[in-house]
Amino acid sequence: MKIRVEQKRNYFTEIIKKIDKELVDLNELKSRIANGQTATSGKENLVLFDPTTVNTKIIEMSKERIDLQNDLETVNSVQVVEGFTVFQKPVSPKLSISLVAGSSFGLFIVALIIAFKSLRKIVSLSEEKLAKS
Repeated sequence: MKIRVEQKRNYFTEIIKKIDKELVDLNELKSRIANGQTATSGKENLVLFDPTTVNTKIIEMSKERIDLQNDLETVNSVQVVEGFTVFQKPVSPKLSISLVAGSSFGLFIVALIIAFKSLRKIVSLSEEKLAKS
């Protein structure tokens, strides 16, 4: 594993060095084009190309360099996944216990609602009796 990590690190470093060299050459070519140094007298020295391709290549190589730099930084991040035990049947919660607990909780809530409504009715009846007297 250490050998693979070292090989990847070397690969990324070498590629980044070559991209840096190419970027320097492309920037130099770009400055020559801007200064008009590529055009010399004579038909055999005439170079025809689209200067925007230089800018496009510079941008593409810069993006590739950034991606390789990110890969280089994360080359050591190794994740080891250990095996786990698959349960055939879930141990908890059991269906019978869940049904009993759920129905008991539901009946308790219904009893509270009925008690609350009954208490409100008793209070309203007592207020009516007090209002009559």
